[in-house]
Amino acid sequence: MPFDALTFSWSEVNILRMRVSYRWLFDYVDIPMNPYELASELERIGIETEEIDYTGEGLDSLIVGEIRSHAPHPHAPGLRVAEVDVGTETLKVVCGAPNLKNKVKGALALPGTLLADGTRVTASEIRGVLSQGMLVSERELGISDDHSGIIVLPESLEVGAKVAPYYELDDYIFELEITPNRPDLLSVIGIAREISAITGGRMRVPRSKIRTSDEKTEDLVSLHVKDAEGCPRYMARVVKGVNVRKSPRWLTIRLKKCGLNEVNNVVDVTNYVLFELGHPLHAFDLDCLDERTIVVRRASTGEGILTLDGDEKTLKSDVLVIADSYKPVALAGIVGGSTSGVTHSTSNVLLESAFFNPALIRRASRILGIETEASIRFEKRADISILPEALDRAAQLISRLATGKVLHGSLDFYSQPQPAPRIPLRRERVNMLLGLNLTKREIKRSLRRIHIQTDSSLVATVPSFRRDLKEEVDLIEEVARIHGYERIPSVRQWKGSFAGARHAREDFTDQLRRKLSGLGFTEVYSLSFADLKESEAKGFSAGSELVALRNPLSERWNSLRNTLLLSLMKVAETNLNRGRQCMKFFEIGRVFENRSGFPEEEERVALLSAGENTFWDGMEYHADFYDLKGDVESLLNAMDVADIGFASAECPFLHPGRTAHILLGEEKLGILGELTPMQKLSRKMYVAELSLEMLFEHTLKERRYQPISRFPVVQRDLALLANDDLPAGDIERVIIRQGGQYLESVTLFDLYMGDGVPEGKRGLTYRMRFRAKDRTLEDADVDRVMEQILSSLREDLSVTLRGGSIGDT
Repeated sequence: MPFDALTFSWSEVNILRMRVSYRWLFDYVDIPMNPYELASELERIGIETEEIDYTGEGLDSLIVGEIRSHAPHPHAPGLRVAEVDVGTETLKVVCGAPNLKNKVKGALALPGTLLADGTRVTASEIRGVLSQGMLVSERELGISDDHSGIIVLPESLEVGAKVAPYYELDDYIFELEITPNRPDLLSVIGIAREISAITGGRMRVPRSKIRTSDEKTEDLVSLHVKDAEGCPRYMARVVKGVNVRKSPRWLTIRLKKCGLNEVNNVVDVTNYVLFELGHPLHAFDLDCLDERTIVVRRASTGEGILTLDGDEKTLKSDVLVIADSYKPVALAGIVGGSTSGVTHSTSNVLLESAFFNPALIRRASRILGIETEASIRFEKRADISILPEALDRAAQLISRLATGKVLHGSLDFYSQPQPAPRIPLRRERVNMLLGLNLTKREIKRSLRRIHIQTDSSLVATVPSFRRDLKEEVDLIEEVARIHGYERIPSVRQWKGSFAGARHAREDFTDQLRRKLSGLGFTEVYSLSFADLKESEAKGFSAGSELVALRNPLSERWNSLRNTLLLSLMKVAETNLNRGRQCMKFFEIGRVFENRSGFPEEEERVALLSAGENTFWDGMEYHADFYDLKGDVESLLNAMDVADIGFASAECPFLHPGRTAHILLGEEKLGILGELTPMQKLSRKMYVAELSLEMLFEHTLKERRYQPISRFPVVQRDLALLANDDLPAGDIERVIIRQGGQYLESVTLFDLYMGDGVPEGKRGLTYRMRFRAKDRTLEDADVDRVMEQILSSLREDLSVTLRGGSIGDT
């Protein structure tokens, strides 16, 4: 349903997500293709579409209905029964809204309509009266939080017409993946600019025409920038006599599509311009600024501020603040303070448009644990040249929507204006690197389509919004991108031979991936970061000191992981929450631990199995401990790792009694078990983690052909009686050790505890296969080996025969 998802971004993982409305893009450029064709074209030039969400799903049955009459519900006080004309018929609708009136047109959800919360409207009987639909509020359509009454539509709308187009609900929302070097794409205009490069269409950039009063901004407000390094440019405008109220429908809808809720018409305008132009703005209540003064400075250590979201922050001297004459009123580039925020009692507004040092904002955002739409853009280096345009655009919209008067002029502190960078470009270099034969005219045309002008000598002037272009090779990449990677021929540019070889470790890891894929596992990738508190709470850091980060990306990723299992568990839980029934995941990666006061890293492989499934024949499958143990054994056998065993173990994050060490001889190769209930998982999950270093060292490096022996097998079954706490693997290791050269295999095939078995004991039956390579074995040969096995079992493990017999087969 419309607008449920959060807006971007995931700056911690170096990929930003930007939600863009297909309808909104048409304001700035014509798009001669459908949304899915557009996504394909954007991907062709390097902008990946993660998802396209059609917001009109289930809204075909949302129509304009006119209330002809309404009367009290006969059996439910507070409810009324309305007769609603839908053009072809009149329907009865039960409604409790206080604004129900005759001749009012409302949004009628007929049976089948899907509401914003996922509810599907049905015809239902309410206290004895059949309601044939639902007159909905804005909250039920997801276009605002207003639930005070039904939507009242304009009289001009035709009865029976669809409501979705009026509210722009029949839209497509693109969730785009934006790389950190392209902050210009964190705006609708930026995406429209790329589309115009694809189509060759003309951009329609909004022009701000402001009618100003005679009163001057500089006569009313004073500006003092005390930290020019932290704030190279600061601009401000004043709008007086504003009427702060609810924003118009078009504005709230567009903000919803970006993932933001409405606040008021002034604040909503600043958010709108942020998404439209990509530049953050802030609005202050001018009358709440002491002495009507703006001071840009570093905070004093211990100084405090209450942010707009009600969070009290204590500041340090490396945090840049916007202050009045006495106190901080905003955290520069991050979030405003509550003392100067715009409310319904505000009448005079000071608009801020500034450029802040990216490194300073990034550091303050991490220290304070606050990430906002503004901080994300400032961290990635906002466009310093767009400040006047963004400021005038916001002032124009506030003047129009809040009926305010814009004062003449603006304050503009600009410490060191820089000319636009100019980069020489050589046609020969372009063609040599790309393997093309482009003319100078073709190169100029490609660059012009992305707003890069070149002179007759092919010297390019880089626009301010493309500060990622710094060298000639950057421009060549842009030429390739716009010309089309698919149009660059695959030709060999270099002659000669090149010696190169893969390391054996790389081949081993690739083989490991193939084996795990063959066992039904899917590879996942996760970050190498962890939250110290979460790791301790879930038992993953017990006995291991995590490596803390000095400059963490965020407060919750303050350390390096010491296990792959925590992130693997989160991946599985996310998949289960999204409806996946059965899964098997693996990850290969590095973990980090403080050992003897020094960080050490190790590469490991982790496996996870969870969920259940029902097969075509009705059989049900449930992941369990033994399934994963079997997968581990299959993997190690396939990788030719010998002398593998298992021993019971204890682990803080694994279930007692369902945990085992994976042994390689006498050494611990890894851990296997069921995650404990303390993890609060929706399903049981089974995990294993093994040292990749040890696996690589003990994998058989050379395989030698051995023909199958032509001599017959001698098979013996051995029924044993052992203590019930003795691991079966210990017995198996004794059998293998004493079986000598003739023992070909040993298999446990029966476990018995019941009548005839003493308390504290259990019966275990093993099947052994003996074969010689050069002759037919005689019974006497096998008998001698069996006596050695039984003798060692009695002496080493106190294991005896059950029933006193050894069976021949």
